[in-house]
Amino acid sequence: MLAVVCLLTAAVLTVVQQGMRAHIREDLSVSLRAQSAVYAKIEEARHALTAQSAALLSGLPNVKALMSTNDRLTVQDGSESLVQTSGADLLILQNEAGEILAFHSASSDLSVSGAKHLLQDSDSQCDWWFLGGHLFDVSLADIASGQGPSQHALGRVVLGRELSLQRLADAGSFGASDLLIQQQGKAILGSFSPRTWGDFESELGRHRSTALRRNRTDSVSVAGERYIYSSVELPGTHPIQVYSLRSYDQATGFLWSLNRTLLILGLAAVGLGALTVFICASKGTMKLPNSRAPSIKCGPA
Repeated sequence: MLAVVCLLTAAVLTVVQQGMRAHIREDLSVSLRAQSAVYAKIEEARHALTAQSAALLSGLPNVKALMSTNDRLTVQDGSESLVQTSGADLLILQNEAGEILAFHSASSDLSVSGAKHLLQDSDSQCDWWFLGGHLFDVSLADIASGQGPSQHALGRVVLGRELSLQRLADAGSFGASDLLIQQQGKAILGSFSPRTWGDFESELGRHRSTALRRNRTDSVSVAGERYIYSSVELPGTHPIQVYSLRSYDQATGFLWSLNRTLLILGLAAVGLGALTVFICASKGTMKLPNSRAPSIKCGPA
């Protein structure tokens, strides 16, 4: 009897646990999909502002005058004030021949040669550059003098806004979720330890086609821990994939302690019930003392 009760208790706990795990997974999936969708809209708005600033700079008369000199020192010195005016983290002025005439950056560890290589590959007005360990949302705008048939191309301006973990944390874009950003299948930025990036790269690579579908989530297992994730791709000549992840094992960790508590309480209740039955049965089998009633004989008086 005790074994049957224990098996029934274990079966009930298993069913309840599976239901709660499915509910937790669905909650995580809904939350991650919402985060990815909201973040995509936020980045779209931010990029629109950067693109607008680049377009405004390209049309300024003083910028056109600087570019018409085609002199590196003149353009470099004369464009210093444009960095503060635009509020950008990266500003580049390139002439029509592809030469960089001005290079301004908020970080001192960026190389002009690396920017030149990315400029040669960028064939659109928006892009994502990973340069010197920094990730930039880049907007490009053509610079030209004159109008109509007499218009003359002078080059283009590049404005970059850095995307960093600190800025994402300050904006609260991903809440309590972890973050990993990939470019060309390689992790370039993330809230995880860089030692685990390779594991995430290989695991996410197997699920990339599924993860990048709209409103889809998937799961990966890294270093023995399972994660639920959603992702969004931000377009450009060098697009990036932004993954938001939540640990499924941490979210369901409380179920083990809950099951253990319920199991202990169930076994205690079964044991107490068995003890009660045993005591009652023992009392019922105790022999009572025999008693004889006096016999009455009936006969003639």
